[in-house]
Amino acid sequence: MDGIIELLTSITCWDHFVMKINDWVLLRKYCTILRGKGFLSKDIMANVTSINFYYLFSILGDYEKVIEYYTELLHNEEFIDDQLRIVLIILIGYNYFHLFEFDNALFHYDIALSSLDDNHILRGEIYIHIGDVWRTRDNVETALSYYKNKH
Repeated sequence: MDGIIELLTSITCWDHFVMKINDWVLLRKYCTILRGKGFLSKDIMANVTSINFYYLFSILGDYEKVIEYYTELLHNEEFIDDQLRIVLIILIGYNYFHLFEFDNALFHYDIALSSLDDNHILRGEIYIHIGDVWRTRDNVETALSYYKNKH
């Protein structure tokens, strides 16, 4: 815990900090959607010994290292279940998006979509991410079609 406190006191750019914790926000939101019940960060901390939280917190914002770490977690059979696998794949895509590696982002979003039923509510969240990719690529028409698919 002292390490996390030290990290918090050394923050010089709060925008960067917000970017770092956005993965946590999405993890919690998407796990809640998939599991159909509230999902608290303390549940992750209490039940998952496979995550090195200090390391993860220290690399959040370093998108390449985060992608590498999430990929390692995907291969950890003690940690991963189907629902968490989908969430990590979305987060990997999300981090590729921030690296402007749009093809890799879309690839991971497509994998996540293929893992969900056609009417699953999480598909809408993924469509928003895909729309963001196309909007960033200045293809507003395609972006709008994905944003409309959200519903």
